[in-house]
Amino acid sequence: MVFDIICTVTILGLALKGIKELFFNRLALIVSLIIAFSLSSVLMPIYGEYIRLPINLSSNISSFILTFILAYLLLTLPGFFLKVAVGGIILIIIYGVILNFIPLEYQKMIVQNSYIYSFIKPIVWYILILFRFLRIIK
Repeated sequence: MVFDIICTVTILGLALKGIKELFFNRLALIVSLIIAFSLSSVLMPIYGEYIRLPINLSSNISSFILTFILAYLLLTLPGFFLKVAVGGIILIIIYGVILNFIPLEYQKMIVQNSYIYSFIKPIVWYILILFRFLRIIK
């Protein structure tokens, strides 16, 4: 259970860092503004046909806002998800490998009733066997 808490805190930390970068990404902001200025008039008929906005804005402004939001999300969300998901999985696997180098009593105490460690245990064993094969560890 302790290992699960450590992994949860790691993922939450990565998510908070990713959210901070998501909202303060100036390059994505500039690119999405350019996309919104150039494509909002082209996408306006599509928005008018499929999306009904509950506010009374002109169609040009609402089309610009929707295009800007869509472009910004498409530019920033893939990087956010890759950073949190892939970075989190790699860190959790590294935690599992490091866990095998501490004394057995502490290792059992940390891994006791851990769901996450039961999922990554085959990967950790494969990495340890690979390290032994490459003679990185004994």
